[in-house]
Amino acid sequence: MDAYSKDPLDLGSANTKNASQEAVLENFDLLENIFSFFEPPSDVSSASWALSLPGRQALLNAALTCKVFVDPAMDILWRSMDSLTPLVKILPTFVMIGTEYTVNGAILDSHLRRVDDYARRIRRLRLDSLHSVKREIWH
Repeated sequence: MDAYSKDPLDLGSANTKNASQEAVLENFDLLENIFSFFEPPSDVSSASWALSLPGRQALLNAALTCKVFVDPAMDILWRSMDSLTPLVKILPTFVMIGTEYTVNGAILDSHLRRVDDYARRIRRLRLDSLHSVKREIWH
């Protein structure tokens, strides 16, 4: 057997392969680089500045697939936002009444911590409008 042939029954090579796979799958920088291919160009003047719906769905599915995918996939998913609405929709008391969003109930510290967890992932924000959110929400 030459140096390039592997015995399929050699458990040492299987363990090495598993260790290599684990090393790749647990490398945050590498996973973030892979997931970044879902991102559009970073030119904020571009019409395709925000993630497409299929891109957002793919990143969410990746985050739900494997625990080690959660942080890198969510970082890319939340990195570029063109609205604050998804962020405030994390609040369970943020609801739509008629045609406007409003807060209906108390905002607890636990709610704010969850919003903060996602807000920290945002690196680029472009606001063209505040959509249909009651003015009082932003003050």
